Amino acid sequence: EQGGALAGTYEVFDKILDFNTSPWTKYSQTAMGAGDAFARTILGRQRMAFKTYLDLVRDGKVNPDDLADLVAKGEEAFREAVFSKNKDNFWVVKEKAAMMAGDEAAMTRGLQENFKGFESIAKIPGMKAFFPLVRPGFNFLDLTFQHTPAMKLRDKYWDLVAGPKKTGQPPPQKILDKYGLTAEEVGFEAAVIEGRIAAGNIVIGMAAIASANGLMTGSMPYDKKDRDHWIRNKITPNAFKLGNVYVPFIDNMLVPEVFAPLLTMVANVF
Repeated sequence: EQGGALAGTYEVFDKILDFNTSPWTKYSQTAMGAGDAFARTILGRQRMAFKTYLDLVRDGKVNPDDLADLVAKGEEAFREAVFSKNKDNFWVVKEKAAMMAGDEAAMTRGLQENFKGFESIAKIPGMKAFFPLVRPGFNFLDLTFQHTPAMKLRDKYWDLVAGPKKTGQPPPQKILDKYGLTAEEVGFEAAVIEGRIAAGNIVIGMAAIASANGLMTGSMPYDKKDRDHWIRNKITPNAFKLGNVYVPFIDNMLVPEVFAPLLTMVANVF
């Protein structure tokens, strides 16, 4: 009996291994990796340009009114400020804040505070296969969370927004090091934080108006009677109602993915 159980277990894991190494799975893994690399490159270059051009103008090394001079002197300066060459002679992001922004965009930022325990589970022998996607799911919900007033409960908000407003001074160096920022960059980062909250509030407000007027649906009802009613009347869950047409807002290129959970939450409440 023990031999049969071991053989069955081996067969299950052998099939999992075959699946993970199959060409079709490898194609999707390659596509996801390429998407992550693309996001990191774009975020890295945006951060690189902002930081180094600001330094060049502030130090009087370029004339901001002379575009040709700005581009000529800035290209190599901002590359060397944020990128470094690796052993394969490729330029890769080295600057902490740019790396953090890339991790956030790619949904691979390390879990923080009380949630670090989820990553620790993956280190237990035999558990790694069951927790390969903990970070993306958590980080997606975290990014959605940052678009709500609840963000004001987070350390990052108090470190970069509320604290400096209260004291009238930039955060101490240990806080700047924590987020990979300089004192001059705190205002920009604070604006991003407050801008996300404002955008989320606008979305929540519009969703509340739409839901209250029957122009938006949430999740499919749990009750079978209500669920059958939706099916009979061809009511689409998680969708905007435009006349007699339902337009789903999940997996819709016109609706930022990060707002979908907020729309569903508000519609469900109503």
